Amino acid sequence: MEWNGYKKELVEKAKHYIDLHYEKNITLKSLNKVLQKNPYYIQRSFKEVLGLTPLRYLHQVRINKSKELLKKHTYSITTIGLEVGYNDSAHFSTKFKEQEGITPKEFRKQILK
Repeated sequence: MEWNGYKKELVEKAKHYIDLHYEKNITLKSLNKVLQKNPYYIQRSFKEVLGLTPLRYLHQVRINKSKELLKKHTYSITTIGLEVGYNDSAHFSTKFKEQEGITPKEFRKQILK
């Protein structure tokens, strides 16, 4: 298998793991244990193949999952943040606003209009 194909395969495995376990505390160290690859190699491969880091991808997955919950449930913002893997609502709101340009509360208001 060509080298670039190997990196893509590694990144797909990492993405798959993140997609399934996004609510857990995923770090390069935990990806290293799962994928049996050097954490810095995982980081570089991810950045090279997808143009973003594993952590950035994790945040995207979490925010997308939280948007589904905000649309379908009346859970509090704090509960949703905890549900998708954030330790507190402030961190969740910060990451949500970074990605979406609005807070989770504002997002929910737009949906309910």
